[in-house]
Amino acid sequence: MNEKYPYQVSHLSLENLTTPTLFDTENQGIYLIFWWKEIPLGHGIFDPNTRVSENDFNNKLIESIIPTLEFYFSKQNSLKNCNWELMILEGRIKDWEACMENLFSPWTTAAFPAQVPISVVICTRNRSNDLKRCLDSIMKMDSLPAEIIIIDNAPKDESTAELVKNFEKVKYFKEPRPGLSFARNRGVLESTHSIIAFTDDDVEVHKDWAFRVWETFGSNEKLFAITGLVLPKELKTSAQVVFEKSWTFNRGYKDKEYDATYWEKTLSIGPPVWKIGAGANMAFKKEIFESLGLFDVKLGAGASGCSEDSEMWYRILNHNYELAYCPRAVVLHKHRHKMNELKSQIFQYMKGHVVAALVQQGQNKKAGYTKYIYYKLPRYYLNKILHKSKNFGRNLKSVWNEINGIQAGISFYFKYYKN
Repeated sequence: MNEKYPYQVSHLSLENLTTPTLFDTENQGIYLIFWWKEIPLGHGIFDPNTRVSENDFNNKLIESIIPTLEFYFSKQNSLKNCNWELMILEGRIKDWEACMENLFSPWTTAAFPAQVPISVVICTRNRSNDLKRCLDSIMKMDSLPAEIIIIDNAPKDESTAELVKNFEKVKYFKEPRPGLSFARNRGVLESTHSIIAFTDDDVEVHKDWAFRVWETFGSNEKLFAITGLVLPKELKTSAQVVFEKSWTFNRGYKDKEYDATYWEKTLSIGPPVWKIGAGANMAFKKEIFESLGLFDVKLGAGASGCSEDSEMWYRILNHNYELAYCPRAVVLHKHRHKMNELKSQIFQYMKGHVVAALVQQGQNKKAGYTKYIYYKLPRYYLNKILHKSKNFGRNLKSVWNEINGIQAGISFYFKYYKN
């Protein structure tokens, strides 16, 4: 992705597969997300100022969705002989449609109830315009959550309280203590259902989101937490493009399991739990908080900076519980618009990331976070600075934000956890 140009985020449904004969991307790229009905399959990026032929498009489509379809075919042994790539290249639309209908039938034929028994918690602070878009998207879902809770975190005014009055059955609570972990913990305590799903005020949810969260827990009783797919809502500014290119929340289009096998494989290097998902799209069984405690209030926005979510995922794994990533539970996130906002966000991310890693090291002495923080990260950034890898020149200033965030995180840890 070229950071100097905006990208149009577009969605293409492949039920009636048609491909353009030729299109231009003059002064604007295209970030194209491919779907089969409501199942996300992948995305393709068409850079600005390129001419895309039908052949180019088909090749990009196939390249983008190969990993996802291979995953779904692995679940359906009877369909392994479906030569879907050739069907696309030869324009055999009817054959393609029949193959895909059979492939995705386990996920597309289920009856959607009007309501699912989950609590949705949205923590917000002084962003009523964003929150309105989030709530509007929730109200458009095919399966509504049984409970929607707004936690207004140390607000400066009454704009959020006034907004919520316009939404029937949305519960409003003011949490006076500033900090995202305080807000999320209040949401847990106020929730009345056994599954609690969290999203953010700068998110718009897919119309199947609540159902897919409920469905995923119902299909595996061993799960105590899940995350879902986070796609960009827009890529209109350089800051948004940079974030999606270098810091994306997108964890892919295939289901993933995080269990004892994952734990044993990664413990010695420091389990990269931050790769499991994003707090903008996560859910838990309420009983896990009763067993392991609430979010760490020294972590998260308004405190260390972030990673209260991934620390909870770590805690769950450390106590032999299981998590999963479900790409069918989809939300769209509006990234920071301005570069100074992004740099501040990156600083906070790295600060919180380091604090959480050191906290996690203390929870399990066998974890490899000490080596990660004091050896691997410095070596990584030294290599970046000395050798300026491809496309690095543009990122030089933001890298100093990252390094400063690491230093701030170490200082924060020793100040608030060791004293």
